[in-house]
Amino acid sequence: MPGSPTANSSRFLDIRPGERAPLALAAAWFFCVLAAYYLIRPIREVYGVSFSPAERTRSFGTTLAVMLVAAPLYAALVAAVPRRRLAPAVYGLFILCLIGFRWAAAIHPAEPPMWLRWAFFVWVSVFNLYVVTLFWSTAVAVFSGDQGKRLFGPIAAAGTLGGIAGSQLHKALAVAASPADSLLLSAGLLGIGIALAARLLRLDAPPAPPGRDRSEATWLAVWGGAVDVLRSPYLAGIGLLIALTSVCATAVYLQMLELVAQRIPDAADRGAWFADLNTYQNALTLVGQAVGAGWMMRTVGVGATLALGPVVYFAGFTAIALGYASLPLLGAFDVAQRFAGFAFGVPAREVLFTAVAPDEKYRAKAFADTVLKRAGDFGAAAGFQRMAAAGVSAAGTAWGMLPLAGGLAALSLVLGRMRTRRASHESNAASESQVKT
Repeated sequence: MPGSPTANSSRFLDIRPGERAPLALAAAWFFCVLAAYYLIRPIREVYGVSFSPAERTRSFGTTLAVMLVAAPLYAALVAAVPRRRLAPAVYGLFILCLIGFRWAAAIHPAEPPMWLRWAFFVWVSVFNLYVVTLFWSTAVAVFSGDQGKRLFGPIAAAGTLGGIAGSQLHKALAVAASPADSLLLSAGLLGIGIALAARLLRLDAPPAPPGRDRSEATWLAVWGGAVDVLRSPYLAGIGLLIALTSVCATAVYLQMLELVAQRIPDAADRGAWFADLNTYQNALTLVGQAVGAGWMMRTVGVGATLALGPVVYFAGFTAIALGYASLPLLGAFDVAQRFAGFAFGVPAREVLFTAVAPDEKYRAKAFADTVLKRAGDFGAAAGFQRMAAAGVSAAGTAWGMLPLAGGLAALSLVLGRMRTRRASHESNAASESQVKT
């Protein structure tokens, strides 16, 4: 969906003729997606605090196992189902699950049993990745690489507004009704997302590629995402970036859960704490996504924009290593690392995928954003549990994370340079093709 490069554009957002309608639809869709997620995220966090370190590790391990099953099924679905039907299929299944969890919560209104808390924790960890992955996979297919650099920041900002709305709606429902009612509202927002996705794809409406049929749903297509990542150094680098970022983020998350369990005894107060953190993070992220991400990528490049997150990790782990591991500091660290990731890291990472072949955008992105991300979660949880069992302090763990954060910054810069080379190669190839014709 190319826009005219010579058209008049907005001073800051650079929106060109023909782009306003798809931008508005994509932004509204992402608003609904993140509002649906942040409505139910505080429930998962409260359940996570109630788990022991061993139970958290098992939860992350189960999530990874579910991803290993879900990823090939998703790849097969992508190969067999037209793009316009993906959102109804995937989001429709999640809507049914949300209704089921609401029914289970009604049966256990006082204290949810362990199996329900565990199942919901694992399910939300799967849910948030697939609803977001499906959105961004569609976005990188609909918008060109140049459009992505200009428009993915504002689109991500709309999602941030959805996150703020979802967090505040959760707090309001917790006071006026029941936190479990957030599940039904989340399902309704996903339904709206299905309608918006259908409209966006009708605007784009590219012709179906020749020779594409259901025979593509072969064993290779099922495991296509893993195959694509393994055979491409560029995709392997993106996968490693996602996995290592997940390790760092989960290390922060687990240390914060430990302090919340010690300092905030009441479940309702814990839910309010997490909802407030989500609101602060999303509010802080908003300005960076609306203007900063696109400006940063145009000014300093995709790689330097990606490296902002690792810099935050390095600073935060340094503070913990020096003995400043208080609950306010961990809360601020969590907000800062999510701000850097969502405001700058996510838009820049999606631009990396615009230099990938169309089929790989779905297969490899789904595999990297789900299986590899959750593998990083599980690795961090298992390592955290073992260090705690060995008596390693929070400061000692933080010292161990510093080299990882530094390596992540270097990898970000390398991927930025690789993306520039791939984009230049594609541009030269397109120019040669035009000359020949």
